[in-house]
Amino acid sequence: MNWILFKIKALIGWILTEFFYKKMGKNLKATSNQYHGAIDIEWSFIGSHKRDTILFLHGFSDRKENFYFASKMLRKNYDIIIPYGHKIQLDFVES
Repeated sequence: MNWILFKIKALIGWILTEFFYKKMGKNLKATSNQYHGAIDIEWSFIGSHKRDTILFLHGFSDRKENFYFASKMLRKNYDIIIPYGHKIQLDFVES
């Protein structure tokens, strides 16, 4: 019974966290972008394309949304690029 309650609480926490991050991204007017080539890259962009740009990089277990808090303060003066933490497909590497 305790295990079921734990799973329910964990699911509710995950749903609330995802909802919070999506709402925050929408408030920041973050746009998702993709480049498909030899290396597939995805990133979020916040800004106007008219200012100096800050590129955030995150580690293995981090996620792009963690930079939304800093972006909230920096977006008035800078454009911001936050790469996604997805796997990189190297099409040009031979087996």
